[in-house]
Amino acid sequence: MVSRWLLFFQIQWRPKLSYTQQRVFFLSIQQFVSLGLTPLAALKCLVRTTSSGLKEVTCFCIAKVKMGQTLSVALSEAPYESNAIALLLLKAGEQSGQLEKTLSDVLVHLEKAVSFQKDVKAAVRYPLFLGGVLSVTFVILCHLLVPQLIQLTSEEIDQASFATRSLLCVVSFFQGQDGALLWVLLSAVGLLALARLTKAGRFFCQYLFLKMPLWGALTMASQWSYFFYLLSLGVNKGFPLHKALCMAQTVLSSAPLQNVIRAAGKEVVKGRSLAAVLKGAPGILEETKILLDLAQQTKDASCVYTKISLFYAERRALLAGYLLSYLGPCFLIVIGVLFLWLVQGLFLPFYEHVLSLDGVM
Repeated sequence: MVSRWLLFFQIQWRPKLSYTQQRVFFLSIQQFVSLGLTPLAALKCLVRTTSSGLKEVTCFCIAKVKMGQTLSVALSEAPYESNAIALLLLKAGEQSGQLEKTLSDVLVHLEKAVSFQKDVKAAVRYPLFLGGVLSVTFVILCHLLVPQLIQLTSEEIDQASFATRSLLCVVSFFQGQDGALLWVLLSAVGLLALARLTKAGRFFCQYLFLKMPLWGALTMASQWSYFFYLLSLGVNKGFPLHKALCMAQTVLSSAPLQNVIRAAGKEVVKGRSLAAVLKGAPGILEETKILLDLAQQTKDASCVYTKISLFYAERRALLAGYLLSYLGPCFLIVIGVLFLWLVQGLFLPFYEHVLSLDGVM
């Protein structure tokens, strides 16, 4: 029991390959496979032309493939980490016997990931710059003006505005609670490391992400898109539905969704339909239920699963557009609120004090 808990909380960290390096790697494999050659031949050619990190991964994969392991397993154990969805697509392609097609989809996925990453950076770059400038200004002003503000409001603290009183509370906490602040920072760093580097932390974060209104819907749309795509490949290959579900489950990187498909596979073996089993599952929409009922009634279920995959791909693109359109305004709103708080809590009291002095004179 103790060893299982230690395995659950084990720390895992590896440096990541850049998207450019991953694209070069998978493109080389795809070109060689399309010519009828093996992935090992592509790896031997790739090792002579790649950069240091990718060269190390390529050499590692050559050694593992020669030992009889598949390319997906070799990449998952490599010293540098690759994109999780790309690895799962590769593994599914090896299991279904349609490696060339899935390699093409891996390249499409990497291109979309790069594009989405650039869009996110472009959307938050300006708000983050403004936030950084405001934070530095806040720290400087607090050190220069807050002592004078305390003197001004010491006798009339009850008459001060809420913004001024809250500002003084925040500053007094940071000035007088150095030990507590240090513990808060260390706790935040520890929780972040737990969330990023352990299986338990990643499971908890994935569960929380699925509950987030927009990000959760985007995650589920992306996961179900890849899942139904691989399910269509398995059914088209002639696998029984429960085996096709097991194969398609490998592409789900979200542990809560994996649990849903594991339970669905057991129910399908008992004779229940996939539409009935997935009813009420996270991210399964009414349109999906209708298409799943159609897949049960038609002879070409693979085509229906492909349509479901395309439906979720379109939904993913739509949700990604919504997310990017909301990022910038949300950052600006937060920055604006902080700016108004700073002005009302710090500058207005000094302005009113100067006006009172002029009135006295």
